[in-house]
Amino acid sequence: MRPAYLITGVELRDSNPVNFNGENLNISGLGLLFKKFLMVGQVQNRMEENDRKIIKIIDQNNEFYFIIGQYFTGNPEKIWDLQINSYVLISATLTFREKNSSQERNIYAENFREISDLELQFYRLLGMKFLQDRLNVVKKVISSGAKELNEISALTKSNYLAEGIYYRINQNLGFDVSRYEALLDSLKLSSERSTKDKILDLIKSRGEMSMDEIIASLGNSMTSKEIEESVYDLLNSGEIYESKEHKYKYVI
Repeated sequence: MRPAYLITGVELRDSNPVNFNGENLNISGLGLLFKKFLMVGQVQNRMEENDRKIIKIIDQNNEFYFIIGQYFTGNPEKIWDLQINSYVLISATLTFREKNSSQERNIYAENFREISDLELQFYRLLGMKFLQDRLNVVKKVISSGAKELNEISALTKSNYLAEGIYYRINQNLGFDVSRYEALLDSLKLSSERSTKDKILDLIKSRGEMSMDEIIASLGNSMTSKEIEESVYDLLNSGEIYESKEHKYKYVI
């Protein structure tokens, strides 16, 4: 059985159904073959429509509707315990079916759990790392000119990823490398800005704060190193300044 990969919302949105060696799977724009996946995001809503319970999740850029149905392994009623704007790690299955001469996409949740701000940052960084790793492998394969499965496997060191890259090459589907490079840059900037905005909002609300006070307030959602680096970036960009008492203040 193929593992459940941690993927970003853009990868999920760009995925399409394929039949690979008799197995109905999905393939991402970078050649990741998968059925199940993991994703982190923020709960926007939970609802019931046509006797189906649904959770609306947003990751960093995309909204998705997760159906609580045939694949769910827990108690469906626990969706009502989810707080709006809370963060979740969700495992799910992406399916497609023919409907009115087109492909209908459905995402079925298998399970989920609420996570903290710190866990959210961890999983988002991990998701970006995995995406960067997949992109690096695709660029290596393209530059090598490899087209056979054994050649690609030797470069990727992963049969699962090699199979998907091989499929995209031999079906002439191509790889939009520049698009994914731009996506990674955007995700990194968004992550960095999110940390700085939290610090900035905190300083605004308190008037002034020392480094120790900032770390004490935000230490549950980010590391001390992240906080210190973000404070110095805010100093260098002129958004805050340091007083003689070594307190940080917002530049009005």
